Amino acid sequence: QTPDDLLTDREVGSILGNKGTALKRWRRLGKGPKYVRVTDGGRVLYRRQDVLDWIASRTVEPGQINRRSLST
Repeated sequence: QTPDDLLTDREVGSILGNKGTALKRWRRLGKGPKYVRVTDGGRVLYRRQDVLDWIASRTVEPGQINRRSLST
């Protein structure tokens, strides 16, 4: 596995603990990890490192939670 590995919705969903359907919704809302649109037909993949970076950006220290961090 390398940081540049490309992952499907299902693979990212597995990392995040969901079916990946949330990713489609997040894309429509402009939220979630960065993604790569690899075809004109709309196939979307995620760079492993972008997913890991997005997860890290959502890390909250106890006592430091705010509503803005939960909305992205």
